[in-house]
Amino acid sequence: QSYQNAIGVLLVKENNVLKTADVSDLIAPELLDAFAAKARILPKIHANSAGFHATFETLNKCDTLISRLMITYDADNSKYFLAEKAQPIYAQAIAIAYQLSQNTTIEKARFYQNAAFNFCEKNKAIVLLDNLKDQKAKHFGGIPDTLLAAECNLKADIAFAEKQLYDAPDSLKTTCKNAIFTAKQVFLNFQKQLEIDFPTYYNLKFQSQTPLSISDVQRQLDDKTLALEYFDDGHDGLVIFAFSKTDFKIFNQKYPPQYSTSKTTIFQQFRRSLTDEKFISDSANIAKLTYLKEGFELYKILLNEPLNFLIKYKNANINHLRIIPDGILGYIPFEMLLTDSSAVDWKGSKVPYVLRQYAVSYAYSAKLLDDTTRYDMSSFGGFGIEYDDVTLKNTAANVTLSRSIQEVKNNTITSKNNTITRGNTLSRLAFADDEVRNIGSLIGSKSLFLNVAATKSAFLENAPHYSVLHLAMHGAIDEENPLHSGLIFTKTNDSTDNYLSGYDLFSMQLHAKLVVLSSCNSGNGELKHGEGVMSLARAFAYAGCPSTVMSLWSIPDESTSKIMFTFYKYLKQGASKDVALQKAKLDYLENCPPQYQVPNYWGATVIIGNIAPVDFTVWWQKPLSIIAALMVSILGFVWWKIKYKNKLNV
Repeated sequence: QSYQNAIGVLLVKENNVLKTADVSDLIAPELLDAFAAKARILPKIHANSAGFHATFETLNKCDTLISRLMITYDADNSKYFLAEKAQPIYAQAIAIAYQLSQNTTIEKARFYQNAAFNFCEKNKAIVLLDNLKDQKAKHFGGIPDTLLAAECNLKADIAFAEKQLYDAPDSLKTTCKNAIFTAKQVFLNFQKQLEIDFPTYYNLKFQSQTPLSISDVQRQLDDKTLALEYFDDGHDGLVIFAFSKTDFKIFNQKYPPQYSTSKTTIFQQFRRSLTDEKFISDSANIAKLTYLKEGFELYKILLNEPLNFLIKYKNANINHLRIIPDGILGYIPFEMLLTDSSAVDWKGSKVPYVLRQYAVSYAYSAKLLDDTTRYDMSSFGGFGIEYDDVTLKNTAANVTLSRSIQEVKNNTITSKNNTITRGNTLSRLAFADDEVRNIGSLIGSKSLFLNVAATKSAFLENAPHYSVLHLAMHGAIDEENPLHSGLIFTKTNDSTDNYLSGYDLFSMQLHAKLVVLSSCNSGNGELKHGEGVMSLARAFAYAGCPSTVMSLWSIPDESTSKIMFTFYKYLKQGASKDVALQKAKLDYLENCPPQYQVPNYWGATVIIGNIAPVDFTVWWQKPLSIIAALMVSILGFVWWKIKYKNKLNV
């Protein structure tokens, strides 16, 4: 009653605890707190049907307020804060909607299932989706290229100021913060003016999004694909939304009792057995047993029940899994889970990887699953660096990095078996430039930037012109400041900066439809609830790239080069991106020596975003294009002849 009184004061409305007022036109953070508190208490004091329905309606009000608040926030950090605050609200909303979907009519059950799914979607990649929506609104809003270029320059000013703050001594921090504030105010004023001058853009930017339904997702799937969307309930389990072309079900999956006190334990142990090179090298048997045990345990938690339900027959023609992770699941390669407990070794052809049965891909949100356009990829730009002494010696002097990255740079110990990786030590990469050179030869591209030519300035100048970007080089991760994670380009005598960070990418507008980050930890970073893993790959998505191949840990130079070349080989043959990566990994396993079959060597690379096949042929290699060109030439010649004869007659 006290919370209802507070709502009544704020709304000047009725005072019935089982009713809620209309908040569709309100923007009030205080109301969100009051409604959320009321929703937590209602099912405890009214544990009946009326109480559950009242709770559902109250949580719907919370959702409306969150959506309206999100629109009013300009700063990304404010949106991240709101997403953190919204997570427990949506967790309760999903639970209540699921409960109301049980023991009711089919029609009402589907209504509440759709509601639960939409509550889940509201907590997925919020800032990224908002940015992509804004980009699309600008594209269709009639804003000229000159103004879009001016906007990119203003973003670059903000990025530069934020990088200055990161590198500045304490005595200059205040000055840098003031510069950031000024740069952001100029940018916001510019955006407000765009909204005034281009009303179509304004309407598209702020129009309400139609909720995504279960049927909408199913229409995006073919009969060979399953989609699984996860929501971490914040306590002891997961909610799994499982889709096939014809079926749908919600699963409430609890963690086993041994993980009830710390559910992150199972993920940490599994991930350590994949990523911790020292652990794998020094305690190989323990690492192997950990991987085999937790790999199967996680399969039972994450995949077993949904797959058993959706694949009704053993001969079901399902071979694609599309995963929309949540929370710490963003760090887990699902294709590396084990489908049964029979394995006694993690090497060999009999290890029951999920990869052997399914081509696995990932998405930031179900809203992005519908991006299945087949793009023409004839415009390829490759950057590959073996690294010379100038770059190796001078990078430290020209790039100020946090402790986590500084340790990477100062580490002179190579990986197990003297295998160099593209992130754990700043050293030569013997295979990186050859990787790009071989891929360019395979697909017939000469737009290659190798070694001394692969500078940051070359990337900034040329990257916007390519539909495919491939970057084989050292990557560095900064878990304390995700936007400072980046790629290390070649250092030349006249260059002052060879480090491409997330700050740089957030200020760019790229046109690449596929980005391959053949570098360490490009899919790793800080976790933000409601947004996901703040990785370098996400920065490329923010810059407009719908499909990214990324790595979840440090990747070996030689094995990565082999997998990447085979990946492009299958792409050129017409395979979808997820199948091409699946086949490339399986080919590697079939042909590499046993000591290099340990999952750490080859399992880090995954694909997120668009998975449609690509077309690397240029127009004159396409029969239809040739015919069309000939027809145009013939028609042009006929027109010229007629016109010429008319002139003669005159």
